[in-house]
Amino acid sequence: MRFALVLLAACTQDRVYALDELPVRDWTAGLPVTGDGRLLAWLAPSRPRAWSNVVGFVRFRCDGCTLGDDHAQLKLAMLEDRIYFGHITFDTVRASADFGDGRVQLSSAWRSPDFELDARVDGILAPRAADIVLDGCVVFRPTAALLARDPKTHAVISATGAPLGPNDTYSIKIAGTLGEMRRLGQVCTVAR
Repeated sequence: MRFALVLLAACTQDRVYALDELPVRDWTAGLPVTGDGRLLAWLAPSRPRAWSNVVGFVRFRCDGCTLGDDHAQLKLAMLEDRIYFGHITFDTVRASADFGDGRVQLSSAWRSPDFELDARVDGILAPRAADIVLDGCVVFRPTAALLARDPKTHAVISATGAPLGPNDTYSIKIAGTLGEMRRLGQVCTVAR
């Protein structure tokens, strides 16, 4: 959600961004992302200029993209030290955000033999992006293949504080506002 909204603040009516044009390391806690990624943003101009009036969409796809490079380390705000993270190559990453009628709906799906993630976040738009109210869920699962290939990266993903739920998935409930997002370790679900 944050990546779409941060980017859209600078968008004109429509634009396509290549992966290397995006501030990816800001969204991935310092990890690089490489591959064939594209973000398409289309927004109808709003009057007055405020997030509560936004109409449009954002679509992101990244095929064969790799998160991490076996060298860069995660930098999390709550920890002083950086954390090891190897790499995960995704067959597909898809995300979409649809804006209209004072609401935004974000959905995302990431697929890899090493890791799977599904997310759904609904928001009530507000004049300022920081005030958009969020309600959502992120469900993810590191796989046995990742455990065999890179046990340290598997351990980092498994140690997020998210509770283990059905089908050996972890989940994080999203609440609060975009400016003060709360990531809660609660079991939640995302419809596929």
